[in-house]
Amino acid sequence: LSSASSGAADKVWSAKSSGFIGSNESLAFENYLVKAQVHNNTNSSLMIYKDMIQIEMKDFKLNEFKQYNSVGITLLGIYGNYSWIAFSKIEEKTLWVPSGRATLKWGDTYSFENYSIGFESLGKDSVTLAISGKNTAGTDIFMKNYSKDYDNMRLVVTEINRTGIIELEFLK
Repeated sequence: LSSASSGAADKVWSAKSSGFIGSNESLAFENYLVKAQVHNNTNSSLMIYKDMIQIEMKDFKLNEFKQYNSVGITLLGIYGNYSWIAFSKIEEKTLWVPSGRATLKWGDTYSFENYSIGFESLGKDSVTLAISGKNTAGTDIFMKNYSKDYDNMRLVVTEINRTGIIELEFLK
């Protein structure tokens, strides 16, 4: 994890590889191999192999996920006679959770947790915000949908209105 951002670290399944498998095809990832047979537009039968030995034959529904040791397999979609399969693994990722929103007009100051956010100036496509908190004091320029991390808070400017109104989203 970067020291610049400290949202909640969590273990999540992260896609590593995906592909489309026809009836006589297979898709491999690490020591796993998957073969698929489409039944209809919502189900495919998957044959799962590990080290070239079949470990399971299972009917998967759309978006169904199953864990095989440290590898996850998901049926993402069905397109004609092709099954769209994804392989995933557990990773530790920083997850930011929406924690609040605010609308400010030019000159306003807003407090969120231990931070003070002041709307200082409006540019053509940007705003200058004064941010102060426990370990932070200064000004930053934001474009629309730009974000910046301040210790345990992420600030996103979600809207810039030329009349001097901005919308902010706070994540922790």
